[in-house]
Amino acid sequence: FTAYLRLQPIITTYATSFLFAGVALYILPEPGGTVPDAIANFYRNTTPLGLSLGFFIILIVLLLWYFLTQTRYGRYLYAMGGKADAAYESGVPVSLVQFSTYVISGLMAAVAGIAITLLVGAGNATIGDALTLTAITAVVVGGTALSGGVGGVAGPIIGAIVLGLIHNIISFANVSLWWQTFVNAAVIVVALAMPGAIALARRLRR
Repeated sequence: FTAYLRLQPIITTYATSFLFAGVALYILPEPGGTVPDAIANFYRNTTPLGLSLGFFIILIVLLLWYFLTQTRYGRYLYAMGGKADAAYESGVPVSLVQFSTYVISGLMAAVAGIAITLLVGAGNATIGDALTLTAITAVVVGGTALSGGVGGVAGPIIGAIVLGLIHNIISFANVSLWWQTFVNAAVIVVALAMPGAIALARRLRR
């Protein structure tokens, strides 16, 4: 839809998310089922070198991203994100790169879904709803430009850690859940407005 039919990415993402959420709810209207104890305990309790299994998954993703950035595909990805028209005129297969990027993104989302299911130990079709805004916020905090061309994997991971610390502080302080959503939204607004504010300040100085 996005790569070949040229629909707006944000609109397409939200529309298809509601579509697949509806299918998930049809399959499992209420939380239920259990993950086999052996599989769940392996994920939760396996600690190679004293570190959780999740740490090694993050490390593998970082290594894969590093090797990806050293390839022609990685350079194409940044060029396309920076300015798709210029990249196309330079011979970059924009549609193919964009399509494959969404496929990789979907694969990473599937891995995250499996991980959270193993942590919870049961099936829940709506468990990811509250994480959408948090994920976007982590990406923005991590220095990735939503306009494209700037960013990576390490930054959003650090952003997620920072957000986790903020949420823990809010939770321990018995602050209303409404403030958590407010903080996420405020961070996104500030991060989006910051480049424009900096550019405006520079123009005023001149």
